[in-house]
Amino acid sequence: PQQLKEAVISRINQIAAALDHFAFFGSQELDRELAALTGTILLHKQEIVRSSENVGKRLLSLLAKTLGAVETANKIADQSQDSIEHAQQAYAAIASLMG
Repeated sequence: PQQLKEAVISRINQIAAALDHFAFFGSQELDRELAALTGTILLHKQEIVRSSENVGKRLLSLLAKTLGAVETANKIADQSQDSIEHAQQAYAAIASLMG
């Protein structure tokens, strides 16, 4: 259905923007947008049920892919934080050697 399609596309664009700005805002915005996408799908449940079975399967696939993107973003953020902490420790060790 066109209304559902437009709503899902809007939410996907918001998720993409949250991923683009993940380094600045962390996972909070991404989590909010994912919840909004899920809510959009739930609000249009009747339309999905009335439409072909293929629509529901495609939306579930979309959610699975989106969750994968969120998981990847969180892993990258954790690795980045670890790198920052290691760099700080290395700096402190070098600074202590320098006196």
